Amino acid sequence: MTTPIIDTHVHFWDPSRLTYPWLASVQSLQHAFTPTDYRSEFSSVPIEKMVFVECNVRADQCEQAVAWIESLVPDEPRLAAIVAFADLTVAGERARTGQPDRLLAQPLVASIRHNIQGEARGSRLQVSFVVGVQTIHRLGAPFELCVTHDQLDDVSELSDCAAQAALWSTTAEFARSLTATWSEIQQARFYRDSAINFYRVNP
Repeated sequence: MTTPIIDTHVHFWDPSRLTYPWLASVQSLQHAFTPTDYRSEFSSVPIEKMVFVECNVRADQCEQAVAWIESLVPDEPRLAAIVAFADLTVAGERARTGQPDRLLAQPLVASIRHNIQGEARGSRLQVSFVVGVQTIHRLGAPFELCVTHDQLDDVSELSDCAAQAALWSTTAEFARSLTATWSEIQQARFYRDSAINFYRVNP
């Protein structure tokens, strides 16, 4: 008996529709990869469902990227879930919450992910990003962070920092602290217990 497979990490992209900044340095990948290509490569594999994982689209095109993937479902009905990208560093509570809230309202969007591979250590310990992560938690969705092994210390610190971000978002000092790292702000000795979810989608 053949065992059905759920492919939990599929990427599709189309540079003619959306902008993927990282493709500029990878010439061999500067063309569309779509469900047609997927079916061609895996026609003999019993894949029952698949989960699309965001492809580092330009930050202002997050919602367009989700809409494009949703438009592929009639042609590829095995697309069962989307791990979307949202810009967590945008300033202002309304803007920061609005985009992930709209994304998570889409029926296929299961979680929000950020890919920080190649970024300098500490670059995602800025308060604006920490509060963005806490926003996803507050909206009731899982958060996925894609990192390399040398960034695991940052992941650990981010996990601790995100637990306290909601507290700071209610203080007057918060607006003046967006350019400081959480390590610096932590000296204020505000502490709060919470958790951040790092997970792998498995619908």
